[in-house]
Order: sequence, then C-alpha cells, then structure tokens
Amino acid sequence: MNSELNRIKEYQKILNTYRDTELDIKAAFIAEDKQTEEYLTSEKAYLTSLRNKFWNYAKKFYPKKRSGLVIKNNSGENMLRYTLDARIEDDSSDGVNEVRILCFETLMTDEEYGRIIKDNIILELNDDSSESKLLGMQIDIDLEDKSKTSDDIQ
Repeated sequence: MNSELNRIKEYQKILNTYRDTELDIKAAFIAEDKQTEEYLTSEKAYLTSLRNKFWNYAKKFYPKKRSGLVIKNNSGENMLRYTLDARIEDDSSDGVNEVRILCFETLMTDEEYGRIIKDNIILELNDDSSESKLLGMQIDIDLEDKSKTSDDIQ
C-alpha cells in the first residue's frame, strides 16, 4: 500500500510539473504575441511603406488588378510570429503568381526597377485592341467543340 501511495504521489508531482510547464509555455506565447503587436505598432510607418511599395510594383505590371500586402500578428501556439499575405488578383495563374513573388521579394530602387524591368520590356500585351494582342489579331478557338467545320463558321 505504501508503494502504491508513493507512486500516486510521484504521479501527482509529475502532473503538477507538467501543468506548471504548460502554463509557462502559454505565458511565453502571450508574451510573444504582445511583443509582436508592439513591434507592428512601433513599425507602422515602415510597414505601410512596404505595403505601398508592393502595391506600386503590382500596379506597374497589372494596373487594373487589385493587389495588396497584409502583415499581421500570427497569434497563438505556433512558431511563426507574423502572417504575410501578398496578393494580386488572379494570382493563381502562373504569370501573375510570378509577378506577385517578384513584387514581394524585390525591394528595389526606381533605378534598379528601370534597369531590371522597364529596360527589358520588348512588347506590352493587353486587351485594348486586336493589334495589342500577341499575334496582332483576335483568334477565337473553340477547344470544346472540335466537330465544327469551316461551313459552320459564318
């Protein structure tokens, strides 16, 4: 019986140590959340300039698409202190996604932007007119109904 009592007391001691450790870890996460919020508040002007820079780069590539950069506290029990979300409308397409990555990673001066991007533009394509498209004309391809013949097209 004494042996059983000692094992129960030892188990309770381990359980209390575990609970104390758990509370210490939760307190550390709360302290990290607070420190992160303080940093985001103290660096608000800098973070705003980063958002604006991202937005300006995105607008140079896609003037009609919505874009933005969200930086916020990733609170809770995790190792990532910040949530960074860089978005350009339609960024699920490969081309737009690559531009999104470029705008997010490339914090460059206007001179660098000109040298790397502007000076290397050969042709700008858009949907303003047929002439501004890749082949210089509108091409309508029906990929779903391949049974049409030239007689069907009028």
